[in-house]
Amino acid sequence: MKRAFIVMLVAMLSLSAAAWAQYSDPLLGPHNVAEKGCRACHAPHNGAVMNGGTDKSTGEVYLWGRDFKAATYYTFNGGTFTTVANPTETDPVVHTQMCMSCHDGGISDATMSSDAKLPNDGYSLQNDHPVHVVYAPATTSRPYNWNIAVTSGRVSFVDTTWVGGHPARLYLDAAGVDAYVECSTCHNPHSYNRAVVKIAGVNTVKTSSSFVRGWYDPADGKSKADYCRSCHLSKSTAYDGAVH
Repeated sequence: MKRAFIVMLVAMLSLSAAAWAQYSDPLLGPHNVAEKGCRACHAPHNGAVMNGGTDKSTGEVYLWGRDFKAATYYTFNGGTFTTVANPTETDPVVHTQMCMSCHDGGISDATMSSDAKLPNDGYSLQNDHPVHVVYAPATTSRPYNWNIAVTSGRVSFVDTTWVGGHPARLYLDAAGVDAYVECSTCHNPHSYNRAVVKIAGVNTVKTSSSFVRGWYDPADGKSKADYCRSCHLSKSTAYDGAVH
């Protein structure tokens, strides 16, 4: 019995060591760039200058620690969006621009591995889920979206019954009218493999992957489908036909 326990303990330690060897901070995962932790993206002082950039003013936007730039990105189905060199926190596109300041491959960092960027995409996001697009609530002509509400400047999904909750984060424009889908609508850059999801009013910790905000277990295909359905009511047979 004692020997079996020791064997099990050694196996558990080996697995833990392997996990830590892959990512020294399992929560940040690959976002723990060069062991910098939070400072890989944010700077407590002097904005991008602290990380070798040139623009101190980036620190005025979520204490961002990398240079912003003006650029035009090409998106799914022929769309485009443009970023500016001096964004504000009230502009929803900044929640995509912060991600793209590393992930478009246009700004390189010697400490980043090449597979950390969107592969060979540059400014073309045409084979990626659309970003900086308005999430339109459900209508007769668009029955496969959920209804949303705006309360005190925050967007929320009206439904509280969906099995996977509605973890996506939508961003209001400066006028407080339109809710936009951005990169961090689906991805939480601060948590690689765990997500806190509110289901039926109760916060629940779920397995996740690749910084997805909701329940997204690579070993459970249903969880991945249900995550997509938390924004898109599915046309598939798995959709139960209930009216929301």
